[in-house]
Amino acid sequence: MHELDELSHENLHFEKELITGIPLWIYRAGKQSAKLWIPVLQRKVAFKFAHCLTHPGKRETKHLCKERYFWKGLPADVEQFYKRCPICCQENSRQPRLALRPFQVPERKFAIVHIDLVSFGHDRKDPRYVYALTLVDRWTHYMTMCPILDMTTKAVFSAIEHTWIHYFGVMSILVSDQGPQFRGAEFL
Repeated sequence: MHELDELSHENLHFEKELITGIPLWIYRAGKQSAKLWIPVLQRKVAFKFAHCLTHPGKRETKHLCKERYFWKGLPADVEQFYKRCPICCQENSRQPRLALRPFQVPERKFAIVHIDLVSFGHDRKDPRYVYALTLVDRWTHYMTMCPILDMTTKAVFSAIEHTWIHYFGVMSILVSDQGPQFRGAEFL
């Protein structure tokens, strides 16, 4: 309660409410909705409730926490918790962020094709095919998807060959997110 005593000296007022027999401290600022005050030892748990179900990103996580909880220094704490989230750290370090550029208008259909990989997870009926390669023509927006066994350069190139090149010919430009699968010698 030491922290609540310090906050009460700053003219912040809290109400004690019993919810299912557990005493909780609620903070109300004017007409704003009530926010749950979170003690220091429970802040990481509160962050996980707001963040770890969908990993919405730093800005949205701060918004969710500010909307539901109150404690002194909340934005800085949320920033630190976010930086330590192993899933978000892995996602943010996977590929370098590149500046967006305007798309070139193709001169003909099937000349410029966008490709990407999709992961379905390992709980599929056929556990062999957990990835798919997507290919989209910029001119017609025609899209095709091909299941693949793994995300190696060899598997990706073979899928492009059998699902696109055999039907539409070799594209002039292939646009990808520059993942490691798209940087092999086959793509040069």
